[in-house]
Amino acid sequence: MKPVLASAAGLALALGLAACASIPATPVPQDDLPESLRPYAPEVFVPPPGAFVLLNPDVPLGEAAVWRGSASAADPCRAPAGSGRTEPTTCLVEGLQAAGAASPAVAAARWLSTRGDPGYLSGWRREGPVGIATVTRPLRANTNVETVLVPPGGEALFIDEAPALGFETDAIWTGFKAKQPNAFPVPPFELVASERHLLGWRLAYGVPLRDCRACADAGRMLVAYDFDSSGRFKERRLLSID
Repeated sequence: MKPVLASAAGLALALGLAACASIPATPVPQDDLPESLRPYAPEVFVPPPGAFVLLNPDVPLGEAAVWRGSASAADPCRAPAGSGRTEPTTCLVEGLQAAGAASPAVAAARWLSTRGDPGYLSGWRREGPVGIATVTRPLRANTNVETVLVPPGGEALFIDEAPALGFETDAIWTGFKAKQPNAFPVPPFELVASERHLLGWRLAYGVPLRDCRACADAGRMLVAYDFDSSGRFKERRLLSID
C-alpha cells in the first residue's frame, strides 16, 4: 500500500502539469525583443530622381547609371571586321553616346568595358548595405547577363566569373567532383537568401552544375558572400552542393 502523502503529491503534480498544458503560450511582443533579435526587412534604396548616387567612390555604378534605352546601342560593336568598327573597349560607349545616354550610363559602360568585354548597367538595387548591379554583355555567345556586388568600399565582386575558383580543395567541392567529374558551374548566379545577422550581412547565391551548358542539372552550388555591418566584404564561402 502506497503512503498517503506520496499519492497526494503525485496527484498534485499531475493536476499541475495538466493545468500548465491547457494554458496557451503567449507570444512575445516584437517591441520587447532586443534590437539584435528583431526581424529586419532588407533596406530599399531609392535615390532622388536624377541623382547619381555612388555607393562606392571607386565603382561608377548606381541607379542613375542604368541604361534603359534601346539595345540597339550595342549595334556598333556587331559591325563586321574591316568595317571601321572601333575596339570593344570603346564601341559600346560610342553607341550609348550616339543614343543619347546620360553621362553616368556612359561612365558605367566605359568602366565595365575596359577588359574588352563590352557591357552596360541594366539594373541596380540594394540588399542592406550592398549594391547589386545587373550587367548586360550584349556580345557574349551564351550568358549575356551577370551580377556584380558593390560594397561601400573596396573592389566590386563579379560573382559569375570563375565561380569555382578558390574551392578546388574544399571538401564539399572535391566530394562532388569525385561523383560528377565533368560538371561545372553554369552562371548566372541567382540570389537565394539575404540575411542580416549580428556581425553583418550575408548574401547567398545559387548556381546550377552541369556537364554541358544545355545538360540537365547534376547539382546546385550554394555560395555565401559575407559582409561586415558597414558592408565591407569579408569572405566567400561554399555552403553546400545538393
